[in-house]
Amino acid sequence: MIKESSDVSQRYQALVARYLKGSIAISHEKDIMKEELREAKSQAISKASRKKLKGNVAQKGGVISVKDVRAMMVERVEDEVMKARNVLYLHGIKEAKKAAKAAERIAIDGRKAVAKVKREAKELTKAERIAYLASLVG
Repeated sequence: MIKESSDVSQRYQALVARYLKGSIAISHEKDIMKEELREAKSQAISKASRKKLKGNVAQKGGVISVKDVRAMMVERVEDEVMKARNVLYLHGIKEAKKAAKAAERIAIDGRKAVAKVKREAKELTKAERIAYLASLVG
């Protein structure tokens, strides 16, 4: 049988805690390195695109190519189109809700009219009911 010693369990707990701290630190460092690598790649790509310009610059004081300006204009126009579509869509939804409310109001009014006719019919005698219903039919 293995004798349990408080020294062994404390030592084991210390080793596990140290392992966990190291694992967390390594994971955090890996995330930081990935972010730095991503930034370095994006900077290299932008530098390569600036080198390809061959003098086609559309702005003083900074490097923006004509191609980039055209791309920004296209993006702006696309954004405006999407905004207009959203407005039209929302307007359509509002109009549909208004139509649905109007239809619901008509249905409620119809049910109220039927209930009124039924109430009035209950108050009449049988002969009066027949005469009343005949007058409603035509």
